[in-house]
Amino acid sequence: MLELYQFPPIWSLSSGSTFCTKVEAYLRIKGIPYTNVYQMDPRKAPRKQMPYLIDTGKHHTISDSECIFDYLDEISPDTGSPLDSKEKGEALAWVRCFDHHYHWCLTYTRWMMPENWEITKPIYFATIPKILRNTIANSVKKGVIKTLYEHGLGRHDEKSILARGVQDINALAAYLGNRSTLIGNRVTRYDMSIYAMLVHTIRPPIESPLKDAVLSHDNLCQYVQLMDDLLRE
Repeated sequence: MLELYQFPPIWSLSSGSTFCTKVEAYLRIKGIPYTNVYQMDPRKAPRKQMPYLIDTGKHHTISDSECIFDYLDEISPDTGSPLDSKEKGEALAWVRCFDHHYHWCLTYTRWMMPENWEITKPIYFATIPKILRNTIANSVKKGVIKTLYEHGLGRHDEKSILARGVQDINALAAYLGNRSTLIGNRVTRYDMSIYAMLVHTIRPPIESPLKDAVLSHDNLCQYVQLMDDLLRE
């Protein structure tokens, strides 16, 4: 049995984390049985990050969403037509772009924009006793600020950060064109990464130029809808 340790659902999302959402989506797309184990404190995770997966039968723990994908492909090999090396290269570049760049632009909109922080804070820290909630929330926020700065994105002003995120969205829309999937002619692991970032942009009650950019592209909205429909099956 597989146990997926992740942050619990918020708003209409399967988790408060894009990376948790993408892993659960891939488990469901592949039809692999699993059990959710919800945790709020990432300090309990092996790498101090969510999600992580435990294969209880093999007493094996896998951390990091991409490593989890590799493990899922190992225990449940893909039977569809394989992607060639060029297709894999293109898809991987998009995943790296959204996982390691766009993700931080999205994080900025939730944590750093004052009006959105007032929406995010009570949701993310709802389980913290009220007397400690502001202290812990502000402490965690300082950690996010530090991470953004060390990443490099946080050294820019807000206008530049949001513009970079919009650039990612517009580039993806141009690349996707009339296709219904990121690469090839079927849904792959790479789609789960992109889907998670897009759905986390448009589904929460968080307003930003990033959300406006996604909603301005019909093909991206259709892409999210296709993945939503597949995950409901």
